[in-house]
Amino acid sequence: MRRSQNRTALIAGMLAIWLGSRGSAAPAPDTAVYTAASVEFQGLVAQARQDTDMPQLTNPKAAKLISTLSDTRTLSLRTYGMKDMSGLMDMCDRSNKAVMAYVMFDAKSIMNAQSDPQRLAARLAPLMEKNIRTFQNELQQLQPFLFRCVAKEIPLLTEFVQSLKPADFTAVRREGLKQARNGMFNVYYGALQASSDHAYAESYRTKILQTLAEITPQYASILPLQARRQIAGLATSNQPKASLLLHDDLQKIIAGMSDPRCEGLCAL
Repeated sequence: MRRSQNRTALIAGMLAIWLGSRGSAAPAPDTAVYTAASVEFQGLVAQARQDTDMPQLTNPKAAKLISTLSDTRTLSLRTYGMKDMSGLMDMCDRSNKAVMAYVMFDAKSIMNAQSDPQRLAARLAPLMEKNIRTFQNELQQLQPFLFRCVAKEIPLLTEFVQSLKPADFTAVRREGLKQARNGMFNVYYGALQASSDHAYAESYRTKILQTLAEITPQYASILPLQARRQIAGLATSNQPKASLLLHDDLQKIIAGMSDPRCEGLCAL
């Protein structure tokens, strides 16, 4: 039962990303290589859907493109400021699109545009669970990049909100930010649950947990205190059965999520 719940949480988080995906903004010049790889990769995805199979690491061309789309050096080449937000959003959206190509593979056959989100999630959950298991090797590379990319967006989003005049901070904008924050919590919490679920390969679970530990400060800064306590509690409960290496990563998560400060988007 616990394993099923773990996978359901991860799936719910990924579905939240998919349902809330944004239109792409104009890419910044220094992301041109990433953009080109994304366009080529989506070409392979389109062809794969016709052939009822997805591009996998066993395909040299797909492996090269996935490597480019997962190269975190792209994110560390510069310090991002507000003027870079458009290009960073585009890169994160492209990363999200690559991840969701695997998670949502073959979903068209069961999707109904008239379904509300809850009904849609119930119909898609079994397929998404199967896809995550099937494409673990590819997602093991692609998901950490996406998590880190979103972590880069968080400080800029916080800066943007803090720059708003009270009159510009409308109820609609506030609600949208809360929904985005909830989506980030679901993804982080679901991924943390999945990192202890032995239905997934050890290499996948390890890579996901290591990534979460690295980006904890950014995600903690946006989450309300109750959400942080939930995450810290889950990490604590996972420690007794974790290896020494993963135990240290869990401790980083506990420490980061125990920060009592609540400013900016946390205080919404």
